[in-house]
Formats: sequence, C-alpha cells, structure tokens
Amino acid sequence: MNQEQGEVFNQIRRRQTEDLSRRILSSLNTSFVGDQTMAWLKNVNENVDSAPSATATLEDPLCQLSMVMLMDTLFDDFNRYAYQYNQTEENRAFVVTCMRPTGDGIKDPSNFYQGFLQNSVWGMCVRGDTKSVLFSFIPPKFLYEDEKNRPAIPAFVELSIQMFNEGPGWSVDGKPLRNSQISALSKKIFARLVRVSRGDVSETEPLKFDAVAEKAEEQSIAGGVAAPVQSPAETITFSLLAVMDAIDAEIVGLQQEGMKNMRSGGMDAVMPIMKRAEAMKALRESTASVAREWAKLLQGG
Repeated sequence: MNQEQGEVFNQIRRRQTEDLSRRILSSLNTSFVGDQTMAWLKNVNENVDSAPSATATLEDPLCQLSMVMLMDTLFDDFNRYAYQYNQTEENRAFVVTCMRPTGDGIKDPSNFYQGFLQNSVWGMCVRGDTKSVLFSFIPPKFLYEDEKNRPAIPAFVELSIQMFNEGPGWSVDGKPLRNSQISALSKKIFARLVRVSRGDVSETEPLKFDAVAEKAEEQSIAGGVAAPVQSPAETITFSLLAVMDAIDAEIVGLQQEGMKNMRSGGMDAVMPIMKRAEAMKALRESTASVAREWAKLLQGG
C-alpha cells in the first residue's frame, strides 16, 4: 500500500470512529424499533425509500465498514425486525429465525463470514468475504449442510467493494451504498424473505435497490481494493450495542408476557415478571452508562 492509499484508509478509520460514537450515543435513547419501522412491519414490503438522507457526501458518507461490521449491522436490524414481525405473523410457517454470522472472518477477513435467516419455507444464506457479501435462498433442509451439498441458487443481491471518487466503499447495483441507506437495505432484504416465502416473487428474482444516486466512476487501484478490517474499537462498540439490543428485546417480551398474565392470573401472576422487568431496566441503564463512557473515549474525551 503506497502513501496515498494509506492516507485514504486512515481517513476511513477516523470516519468510522466518528460513526461508531454517533451510533452508540443515538442507540441509548431509542426504542427497540422506531414508529416507522413498526408501521412497515405491519405490512412488510420492498417499497422502502432507499434515497440517501443527504446529497452532501460529508453529511452522508460512503459505507466503508469492514465486511464483518457491515454484516453484523445488517443482522442487528434483521434480529429486531424478526422479533417484532413474529409477534403478529399468524402463519407460523413464516416465523423468521436469525442465526447471526459466524466464521473466521472476525479474525481473518480473507476467510468467509456467514449467517442465516430462515422460516419453515425458505432459508436465506448471507455470506461475506474480503470484497463482497452475497444473499441467496436455500431450501431450509440444506441450510446447514456443507456448501458442496447445497443446490446452486444464484444470489438475488450482491454487495461489493468498489472504488468511487470519494474512495473505496460498498456498492449495491453498481451504485455507492451510503451509511443512511443501510436500514433501507436491511428492510428490503428482510421483506424479500417474507415475499419469497409467500410465493409473491421467485427466489432467483434480483433485488433492485434503486438507490437515488448516480453511478460513480470507478477507478483502479493496483492490487485491488481490500475491505477494511474490523478494529478492536468496532468490536467493543458492536458488543455493547448487541447487549443493549438483547436487553431491549427481553424487556419488550416481559412487558407482553405481563399483559398476558394480567388477563389470565391477575397481579399475583404479574409481580414476578414486573420485578424481572425492573431488574432488566436497571441492567440496561448500567450497560448504557458503560456505553456512554466508551462513546466519550471514541470522541477523545
């Protein structure tokens, strides 16, 4: 890597640190899913606005996360969507289960990193390597088989590292993927699982992201573009976020269980649940306190 390329990646790392700090601070005061997402989950579809939040690249930079960090971010969203979606889906064959990514990609991004979404009808394999993340459908019975034993079904969407005028970053449909668009991407992918399972669309039908962004002119870098490697700071940040997400999910579940028990058993049945919910809220606050301190460190405080 020459000096110019090194400076590009140093800029990427500084920008990632700022993004990590903003994300962890914003997560402290947000609900498990927002109102707009809750409304979308009542009628899951791919009609999601995927336009960038800003035209200025400094306000909405390229997605330059490491492959592992990008996949973990998507699965953070998938887990939240699945939890809420499963509460109201009447056909239990469509209930979604998420298996978070695992593999050697955490230690060595030259190796694959793989996770799954599935219901009783279809499975979705999400597989990442140094320069791409592929999403493809697989019959559930083959989902955990060795890759050689799985039927070959083409990916319906692919994310890839490309070089744009702003530097290297993730792309979808040949267009730059921006940080503000990740949520729209995760919704469209989750909706595709639901739609394929219901028979609304074929499992091989390509997913068109339709981002409102002009295709950037590709540039070449000698030796290719390497995906950024997940840093210790990223690992700490996403671990804290995962803990808070899990606590939030537990609190929501306890609240729903409490309302159900109130109808069937009265206050005596609810009191143990209320105590556990209060304990979980206290744990959430103590975890949030650690997260705030970590965010300060990221900001140089």
